[in-house]
Amino acid sequence: MLGEDALCPFCGVQFRLRWEHTREYRREKELERERRLARQSKLWLQWSIAAAVVVIVALIIMIAIAASH
Repeated sequence: MLGEDALCPFCGVQFRLRWEHTREYRREKELERERRLARQSKLWLQWSIAAAVVVIVALIIMIAIAASH
């Protein structure tokens, strides 16, 4: 019945049944949003680990240079 006009059984107002207003559509959008947030979270975690590795390597190099002098 999607795309067709319907009458509200309570108030008699006519409206069009749209896919965007279904529970399935909202559930699909919510799952898509959760997957997107999970991907973004994973990406931020990877970037923060990479930054931490760079900082640790830089500290080790500075310590090695200071110890050699």
